[in-house]
Parts: sequence; structure tokens; C-alpha cells
Amino acid sequence: MADQPDAQPLNLPDQGAIDSNALAFGQGGGSEGTGFGDALIGDFFGGGSYLIWSDEDGGEETFILPVAGGDRRYKVTENTSPIPTDRFIFNYNFFANPLTDANGNVLDLHRYVFGLERTFLQGNASLEFRIPFVNGVNSEQIADFGGPPNRHNEFGNVSMTTKFLLTNSDGWSSTSGLGIILPTADAVVLTSPFEALNVEIANEAYFLQPFFAVQRRPNQFCWINFLTQVDFAAQGNTVTVTDTSSSEPVILSSEIYNDQHLLFLDLSMGRWLYQANRRATRHLDGIAGIFELHYTTALNDTDVVAAGDSTEDTLSNPANRQDVLNATMGLRFLLNGHSTLTVSGVAPLSEGDDRLFDGELSVQLSRYR
Repeated sequence: MADQPDAQPLNLPDQGAIDSNALAFGQGGGSEGTGFGDALIGDFFGGGSYLIWSDEDGGEETFILPVAGGDRRYKVTENTSPIPTDRFIFNYNFFANPLTDANGNVLDLHRYVFGLERTFLQGNASLEFRIPFVNGVNSEQIADFGGPPNRHNEFGNVSMTTKFLLTNSDGWSSTSGLGIILPTADAVVLTSPFEALNVEIANEAYFLQPFFAVQRRPNQFCWINFLTQVDFAAQGNTVTVTDTSSSEPVILSSEIYNDQHLLFLDLSMGRWLYQANRRATRHLDGIAGIFELHYTTALNDTDVVAAGDSTEDTLSNPANRQDVLNATMGLRFLLNGHSTLTVSGVAPLSEGDDRLFDGELSVQLSRYR
């Protein structure tokens, strides 16, 4: 009889012994019967605050200047499985044209995130920490109206998330949890040499993000995730406008700006296109295709606070209630039975004010214990 190949497409592991491939393909894990290959990819850029200034010629300039060069809000669906899991995380995101600096230059953004998730309660709960770094707009901006791009590497806002497995049986799992964003990034400081003004947008707000997720595994090849999350700004940020024209700076205004509350709805569908035999000694153990839809909407109207010496100088979201719809498509590679590498692209499906960027490339690496 001819020798059988050591790997076949969609050849599931033997049921007699559970190995690392079996954990990945949904036959075990931190919670029995679940896998670690089913994480959502995500789509989110974040932010929604705009500084609107009048220039020296009486025209209007709009700057998209989120705290810490664009890294302000975090979304639970970014490389996260609804199931508690032990793992190390690295995410890279490239966003095309999401920002405008104080000189009117449209900028790309690069985000790097390092994270750690650890389970407890016999694998039925987990706690996760994420530390972001971004290369985007500098947190210290000089409004030169036509000057060179003012970008910089910035430390972002640290997030931590806890989740608890509620149910897990018959191919269904449900999870709830809470994310918290800590204001660890620098404040944004803008200086206008033309008007001798200094505007500081403090980074003081904490964000609370309760979420609920459901996972359906109709068989060992496919999975479906649905996650809903609400993002509440627990407090506002102080916006201080200072007149620096004299030797003794004068505070013109100091107000609290509250970010809008957001609602996220996310649907992810994945299927293993290839699974290696568990006895194979290959580096590539599986390939999955993933498609996702992501919807974001604001739950309340924008704040409007003074950000200059004119009534036209404000900090707000001029689009007010935005409805953002993005689609994500990617491939996930299972490596050596212990790691997943996911490469994906995100396409905005909304237009006008609801289009937050022109496109996104994402690379996500997770190493499982």
C-alpha cells in the first residue's frame, strides 16, 4: 500500500489525544471545548474630536488631533477571542489618512500594541493588559498653516480588560466583561504664534467599556462571533486656553470636554481552510479565512467647548452623530500549534463624515501558552 501523506487539507486531529493543534481547532483550551484560533480581528481607529481654528486670514482650519497622536479609544474586538485564553499579543495597525495635524497636513498612523492575557478561575475568566505606541501626530503642535508635517512617536493609553465565561455547551459560548482605558498618554498642546495662544487638551478621561459576546461553533471547521460593546467616558478632559502675548500668561477659558459615548456592534465569521494532521512535523498547522462587519455609532451629541480667543475656535465633533461601517477580511495562520499570525485589510463602507480613514492594514501575532 502506498504511504499516506502526513498532512491533508481539513484533516482533523484524532480524538483520542488532545494536542496543541486540537486546542487551536476547537477541541480544548483554557475552557474545555473552545479554541484559540477564533479571535476577532477588529477595525477601529478611534477618536472623534476636532479642533476648529480660524487662521490668520480669517479662514477656517480643522485639525483632527486625538490624544497621543491618535491612540485614545480601544475596542475589545481588536485581536480578541470571546473565550478567556492565556497568550502574549502583538498588534500592528497601519491607517491611511486618518489624521490632520495643526499645519493642515493629512497624516497616516502606525500603531504598535503589546499585550498579555492570563486566565484564572480554572480558565473561565481572564485579565488582559495592553500597552500601545503610535507614530502619528505629535502631542505638541505648532499651528503654522502650511508648515511641514508635525508627527512623532507617542506612548498611548494603557487598557485592561477582564472577561468571564457565562455559558459553554453544545457549540455555544457566551462571555461578558469590562474594559477600562487609563489616561497614561501625554496631553495635546497646541500653540499659535500668530495669535499668541496656547491650547492644552488634558488627557484625564477614563473610559469604561462593558461588553457581551456570543460564539457559535457549528462544527470543527467554522466559528461565528458576535460582540456588542458600549464605550462610556467616565469623566471629561480639561481644555485650557491661555493668552501668551504678555510676560504674564492669562487664562482665557478653562472648560471640560466630554467625549461622546459609543456603541460597537461586531460580527465575525471564520473557517479553517486547511488543517494539518496532528502527527505532522510542519511549521504551518492551519490556515483560516475570516470576514467581519463592524458598526460604530455615537450615543449622544457632541460637546462644544472654547479652544481659542474667537467664538469660532472650538473643540467638538462637527459631524456629531456618526454611523461608521467597516468590513474586514483576513487570513489566519496557525504556526507550530502554539501561535497565530493574522494578516488582514479593512475597507471603510461609509462615506463623508462617517469615513474615518481610507484603509487599514493589520498584522496580529498571538503566542499561546
